Amino acid sequence: MFQDAISSWGERLSSLALAELLQSKGQSSDALTAEEAGIVATGLPGNGTADLAATSINLKQRVLPLMRDGCVPIITGYYGVSDGRPLTFGRGGSDYSGAVLGHGLDADVIEIWTDVDGFMTADPRIVPNAHVLAEMDYGEAAELAYFGAKVLHPRTIEPARKKGIPVWVKNTFNPEAKGTRIHNIKTPSKHLLRSVAMKSDLAIVKFYSSEIAYQPALITKLLEDISLTGVTLYAVSTSLSTLAIAVPVQFAREIKEAVHVGEDVEKVTVKEDVTLICAVGDSMLQSCGVSAKVFSVAAGVGANIELISEGASDVALNFVVPTEKAVELVKKLHDRYIGGSK
Repeated sequence: MFQDAISSWGERLSSLALAELLQSKGQSSDALTAEEAGIVATGLPGNGTADLAATSINLKQRVLPLMRDGCVPIITGYYGVSDGRPLTFGRGGSDYSGAVLGHGLDADVIEIWTDVDGFMTADPRIVPNAHVLAEMDYGEAAELAYFGAKVLHPRTIEPARKKGIPVWVKNTFNPEAKGTRIHNIKTPSKHLLRSVAMKSDLAIVKFYSSEIAYQPALITKLLEDISLTGVTLYAVSTSLSTLAIAVPVQFAREIKEAVHVGEDVEKVTVKEDVTLICAVGDSMLQSCGVSAKVFSVAAGVGANIELISEGASDVALNFVVPTEKAVELVKKLHDRYIGGSK
């Protein structure tokens, strides 16, 4: 909590500066902290979640009257308040704060101004002919943000989706660019995939136990032990005697040590140097053979599939491959199923 309090000061100072600038231009404006606006947060330090219901009530009572009087409120992003203390939303959390405000104030649109022209079909540093997507579905954008695309905070989409508010991603340094509109897409993409992203620096941690298939509560206990570390899980898969998870490589040993090896868990292994590939498209579950087509490309570049997460999302196929094959695989998937056309 102390670190969160220190981290919140950048937002506090920048909101004061921007409000002062607007006032100097003749525009009525007030700087409000998250405390004053009533952004309620829950969760762990550095990884908070906004309480949308409580925050919505506060915003309508404290912020909406200012707007009706012609005042432009400048509200601190990046953090909320838990038990009277700042609780930050994690790196890029100001995107999430903007969506929380849009949700609470029933906005017509939420605009996120960043340093790129919008969501792209792939990382242009990897795929030179990658292009900006004019539109994306909420689910597609959320999956990409979580699994590698650094355009938005991963939680930005959910507050907007709950109320059907479109989200525009625009470039501060190129304001004339059209950007990407995120909303409920009605027309399916003409391509098998809409975008491909990758998340590197991961490790696969496997827990072996002959009792997993016969003791359903054992998986629950394992996940509870893992959750106490606060480490983000990027994929989870089970078999007759194994629970496998993909986590940031720097936390793999911590995860391994969090679970006691004994009567229930026979051993725990860690495999490093793996990368998660996130392939998104709006026909993942509706079209037959999508996985086969994607995995045939993986086989073509010699990328062994180490872990698969499929079916949990209607719009994404996530799988883990050796890091040395990841870049080539992303290029091949983009060339085969997206191409350079817009």
